[in-house]
Amino acid sequence: MLPVCPAARVAAPAKRVWGLLTDPGAYGTWMDAASVRAEPHGPARAGQVVRLRSRAWGLPWDVVMRITEVDAGGRRLALQTFLPLGVVVRNTVSCAPLDQTACRVQSG
Repeated sequence: MLPVCPAARVAAPAKRVWGLLTDPGAYGTWMDAASVRAEPHGPARAGQVVRLRSRAWGLPWDVVMRITEVDAGGRRLALQTFLPLGVVVRNTVSCAPLDQTACRVQSG
Protein backbone atom coordinates (compact mmCIF):
# COMPACT_ATOMS: atom_id res chain seq x y z
CA MET A 1 0.00 0.00 0.00
CA LEU A 2 1.31 3.44 -0.91
CA PRO A 3 0.82 6.35 1.47
CA VAL A 4 -1.30 9.24 0.21
CA CYS A 5 -0.45 12.76 1.34
CA PRO A 6 -2.86 15.24 -0.21
CA ALA A 7 -1.82 18.89 -0.06
CA ALA A 8 -3.57 22.13 -0.91
CA ARG A 9 -2.75 25.80 -1.09
CA VAL A 10 -5.05 27.66 1.30
CA ALA A 11 -5.73 31.37 0.81
CA ALA A 12 -5.29 32.21 4.49
CA PRO A 13 -2.28 32.95 6.69
CA ALA A 14 -0.69 29.91 8.35
CA LYS A 15 -1.36 31.38 11.81
CA ARG A 16 -5.11 31.50 11.13
CA VAL A 17 -5.22 27.96 9.69
CA TRP A 18 -3.16 26.60 12.59
CA GLY A 19 -5.72 28.19 14.93
CA LEU A 20 -8.49 26.15 13.24
CA LEU A 21 -6.43 22.95 13.37
CA THR A 22 -5.86 23.30 17.11
CA ASP A 23 -9.42 24.30 18.06
CA PRO A 24 -11.53 21.13 18.46
CA GLY A 25 -14.69 23.25 18.44
CA ALA A 26 -13.83 24.38 14.89
CA TYR A 27 -13.22 20.91 13.44
CA GLY A 28 -16.58 21.00 11.68
CA THR A 29 -15.24 23.85 9.51
CA TRP A 30 -12.57 21.65 7.89
CA MET A 31 -13.82 18.09 8.18
CA ASP A 32 -17.07 16.35 7.35
CA ALA A 33 -18.12 15.99 10.98
CA ALA A 34 -19.47 18.14 13.77
CA SER A 35 -17.44 18.42 16.95
CA VAL A 36 -19.44 17.14 19.92
CA ARG A 37 -16.90 17.63 22.70
CA ALA A 38 -13.22 17.52 23.59
CA GLU A 39 -11.92 15.76 26.70
CA PRO A 40 -10.31 17.65 28.32
CA HIS A 41 -11.83 20.88 27.01
CA GLY A 42 -9.52 23.43 25.40
CA PRO A 43 -6.98 23.70 22.60
CA ALA A 44 -5.61 20.56 20.96
CA ARG A 45 -2.97 18.75 23.01
CA ALA A 46 -1.46 15.30 23.13
CA GLY A 47 -3.77 12.81 24.82
CA GLN A 48 -6.91 14.85 24.18
CA VAL A 49 -9.93 12.92 22.86
CA VAL A 50 -12.33 14.66 20.49
CA ARG A 51 -15.75 13.15 19.91
CA LEU A 52 -17.38 13.93 16.57
CA ARG A 53 -20.61 13.08 14.75
CA SER A 54 -20.75 12.51 11.01
CA ARG A 55 -23.41 11.26 8.58
CA ALA A 56 -23.21 8.74 5.78
CA TRP A 57 -25.96 6.88 3.94
CA GLY A 58 -28.49 8.91 5.93
CA LEU A 59 -27.24 7.58 9.27
CA PRO A 60 -25.34 9.32 12.09
CA TRP A 61 -21.85 7.95 12.81
CA ASP A 62 -19.87 8.52 15.97
CA VAL A 63 -16.19 9.21 15.41
CA VAL A 64 -13.51 9.40 18.11
CA MET A 65 -10.24 11.18 17.41
CA ARG A 66 -7.25 11.02 19.76
CA ILE A 67 -4.64 13.73 19.37
CA THR A 68 -1.29 12.00 19.73
CA GLU A 69 1.08 14.92 19.13
CA VAL A 70 0.96 18.69 18.76
CA ASP A 71 4.08 20.40 17.40
CA ALA A 72 3.20 24.10 17.57
CA GLY A 73 6.60 25.24 16.25
CA GLY A 74 6.34 22.99 13.21
CA ARG A 75 2.56 23.49 12.94
CA ARG A 76 1.99 19.74 12.86
CA LEU A 77 -0.84 17.75 14.44
CA ALA A 78 -0.78 13.93 14.69
CA LEU A 79 -4.13 12.16 15.02
CA GLN A 80 -5.51 8.68 15.52
CA THR A 81 -9.13 8.45 14.35
CA PHE A 82 -11.48 5.63 15.29
CA LEU A 83 -14.27 5.22 12.73
CA PRO A 84 -17.26 2.88 12.68
CA LEU A 85 -16.76 -0.78 11.75
CA GLY A 86 -13.39 -0.89 13.54
CA VAL A 87 -11.52 1.32 11.07
CA VAL A 88 -8.56 3.18 12.63
CA VAL A 89 -6.73 5.90 10.72
CA ARG A 90 -3.42 7.49 11.75
CA ASN A 91 -2.50 10.70 10.02
CA THR A 92 -0.67 13.97 10.39
CA VAL A 93 -1.93 17.38 9.36
CA SER A 94 0.61 20.13 8.81
CA CYS A 95 0.42 23.78 7.87
CA ALA A 96 3.36 25.62 6.29
CA PRO A 97 3.38 29.32 5.40
CA LEU A 98 3.90 30.17 1.72
CA ASP A 99 3.70 33.95 2.14
CA GLN A 100 1.78 36.42 4.35
CA THR A 101 -1.59 35.50 2.86
CA ALA A 102 -1.38 31.78 2.03
CA CYS A 103 -0.17 28.45 3.37
CA ARG A 104 0.10 24.81 2.33
CA VAL A 105 -1.93 22.30 4.30
CA GLN A 106 -0.94 18.66 3.98
CA SER A 107 -2.45 15.50 5.42
CA GLY A 108 -1.03 12.06 5.34
